[in-house]
Amino acid sequence: MIRYWLEYIPFIMTATIVRLLPRSTALALGRKLGKLGMLLQPNRVKIADKNLRHAFPDKTSDEREVLVKKVFSDMGAGLIEMVRLDMFDGKQDLEKLFTIEGEEHIKEALKLGKGCILLAGHIGFWEAGNFVYPTLGYPIGVVAKPMRNPLVDRYFRRMREHYGGYVIDSFKGARRIFKALQQNHLVGILMDQHMPRSQSAVRVPFFGRPAYTTPIVSQLAMKYQVPIISAFSYRKEDNTYHVKMSPYFFLDPEISEESILASTALLTKKIEDGIKHDISQWFHIVLIEPEIPPNTGNIARLCGATDTILHLVGKLGFSIDDKHLKRAGLDYWEAVDVRRWESLQELQENFPDGRFWYTSKKAAKSHVQANFQPGDFLVFGKETLGLSEELLRSNPEQSIRIPIHNPVVRSLNLSTSAGIVLYEALRQVGHLD
Repeated sequence: MIRYWLEYIPFIMTATIVRLLPRSTALALGRKLGKLGMLLQPNRVKIADKNLRHAFPDKTSDEREVLVKKVFSDMGAGLIEMVRLDMFDGKQDLEKLFTIEGEEHIKEALKLGKGCILLAGHIGFWEAGNFVYPTLGYPIGVVAKPMRNPLVDRYFRRMREHYGGYVIDSFKGARRIFKALQQNHLVGILMDQHMPRSQSAVRVPFFGRPAYTTPIVSQLAMKYQVPIISAFSYRKEDNTYHVKMSPYFFLDPEISEESILASTALLTKKIEDGIKHDISQWFHIVLIEPEIPPNTGNIARLCGATDTILHLVGKLGFSIDDKHLKRAGLDYWEAVDVRRWESLQELQENFPDGRFWYTSKKAAKSHVQANFQPGDFLVFGKETLGLSEELLRSNPEQSIRIPIHNPVVRSLNLSTSAGIVLYEALRQVGHLD
């Protein structure tokens, strides 16, 4: 139809321009377009805020505003990623841009010979599976709803199948899903999609509210005892990704109307948990030129325990291979996301929307007076000198101190300070539950 071509031509022209841009520029453009969408669609902003208020009743309006902005920003970046999906450079980009956690669970599940259902939701870079799993060597079929415009649909199908995976039409999906599982393939399914009641949907709770979703996944997994893995690809602010796969599980093999409903509710809860674990909720600890290995090791262990990202900035007073550093972190280093930066400026350029808090005994405001928000950066200076006077003068409202009542004690240990401030931040945003 002519209407389809009138829609497709401007789409493909825009997509061509986006594909010619450097990746970082294209993603930055996508985020700006996403934020522009907030201005053009104020009703969508209200809906997003309303949904967040129901899903996270403990969050303040300021915290919801931050999350709404991130939702729209990520939507813009996600569209750019989808348009450029076939432009990843195989294993080189897989190693460079993706942190893979839990691949062993897939290997264990496929050893059973029943295939494996990858349960995902619309969070982060959900289309990443079309690249990640085939590149890792796993055959995968991804269940997707055809787009209204067949020309645009063919474009995105080509993107999704570029690395060797294949698309399963959600409207005719049950038989093809079963066939893929029989072939011991992975099957990726986005479960957080609302369905009309007329399509035999069942009603389950989703963030405390009733939602209608398909029971077909539960029915297949229950009948054939197919292992299920929750798998999410979280987008980081530096344009890299963290793919997290949880241990596989099975649903109740006893099939009844009640058990199907309970199993579908369980799968929906898994999606909830994945959304709550979104990396945008994590805090960051920044150490500028740390000097003492055990301090950094202890802070690394702290970061591993709290899903906090650790940034090491500038010249370090030790080697990363230092035995004292490793000993202080015990065997938790693999659980820590550690990033190196030449300067604080470089770090801030990579996180232009980040909020930075500077900890120093010279600051006027106590750390408990700070209004921490998810994703904040907690900055600490070197053990001997702390943060520079210039940095503190330039950021008086973002500078905080830990109260010390005994004047004989000049300062606290660096790792102690990091723990105090981080746990206050976690307390404020409700992450200690």
